[in-house]
Amino acid sequence: MRLFHAAANRLKRINFDDDLSRLTNADVLLVCHDADRGLTIGGKAYSPLLDSVRERLEQAGRSSCVVAWQFSRLTGHRAHGSPHALNRSYLVATILSHLNRQLGTHADWRRPITNLHLRILDRVRPRLVISIGSTFELAMACHQKGVRHAELMHGMGYTFVPWGWDNFPTEALPTDLLTLDGKSTEVFGALVGKGVMIHQIPHPFLERFLDSVPKAMPEEWRVAVPSVSNAYAKRVLVALSWGYAGDHGTDTALAGILDNGLFPDVVRQMIEETSSSVFWCFRLHPVQLRDRNKYGQLIERLNAFCHTHENTEWNWGSQVPLPVALQNVSGVVTMSSMSCYDAAAMHVPSLALCPTLRGDGKYRDMFSDLVDEGYVTKANWSTDSFRKWLDNIPRTLKSASWQRGSRDLDSVLKELIDG
Repeated sequence: MRLFHAAANRLKRINFDDDLSRLTNADVLLVCHDADRGLTIGGKAYSPLLDSVRERLEQAGRSSCVVAWQFSRLTGHRAHGSPHALNRSYLVATILSHLNRQLGTHADWRRPITNLHLRILDRVRPRLVISIGSTFELAMACHQKGVRHAELMHGMGYTFVPWGWDNFPTEALPTDLLTLDGKSTEVFGALVGKGVMIHQIPHPFLERFLDSVPKAMPEEWRVAVPSVSNAYAKRVLVALSWGYAGDHGTDTALAGILDNGLFPDVVRQMIEETSSSVFWCFRLHPVQLRDRNKYGQLIERLNAFCHTHENTEWNWGSQVPLPVALQNVSGVVTMSSMSCYDAAAMHVPSLALCPTLRGDGKYRDMFSDLVDEGYVTKANWSTDSFRKWLDNIPRTLKSASWQRGSRDLDSVLKELIDG
């Protein structure tokens, strides 16, 4: 009975809209999930990565069709680009695939989902597919149709090939990868032998904040820092990460590290110690911010903490684009957020506290390039090491090297579309 109620509650949360019959031809098919649409402009969800690419395509006169991954809710008028929902089609295909797998009636148990992607490609007839979160089935469909398929990396500083891709056959991998930093380019180079082409591009969202001539920003992105913070000598951004609140999935290395699922107690100690000198802005991860059903209690816990600590807040830090937040702080504190790379691009140092980053931890190589350049300090949970880092920010640092080697995005897109 408990399983039935859990399944029923999950079904209630699913948006069953389906636009498969309304898909139209376009030069480029764009695919991502709600979690990748972490910002809001004009009341609509906005993907910093994919929508930035979509806008560049539009400027180049290329048409696009946006599709949301299965069971997304931010579709149609709720998000920029008017993403098409295909939830009913995905549900049917997913059920058939699971039946195939459980009953052993079909060697290729993924075929129903692959067939759905083939139908999508037949309707859109794209010359290029760009995805965030490519799947085995989407890649298979693109290979079968001879359509070029580029995965747009949503993180930076990868130290190993994730998602089991190094064990995937060529036909289950994208034909191209769009990496955002030199370290990831080097790591994913291991897939070149499988026929995958690697293209390092500037971060399409971050670069608009780094241009010598600033671009016009939407009103929602020009929200001033909380006025109360102006009375403090420093502001620090606490970039929260998912995976520490029992939501780690198969990554058991993160299990049980944090009692509160948010931050170690040393953060609380330093916030209280600096109650008159430092203002702390918490930033929820987009995954946490977009899924209130799953993370509602965690957000309530953070809200309650900020209510009892006057030198903290979480609304501004979570709602403005990361580059805007970084323009207004002296440093970043995190467990293991890849936002350390964004911070380095804007000359902001970071303190990383996850024990998996140190010693023989699973992610000990993460941020090694930023550590070498002084942008990241890995520390234990002692107030002494925390205080030492805090006392030394802000400080002058040389330009981070992770951006070197990038090609112009417009040129790469033209090459991928026109061949």
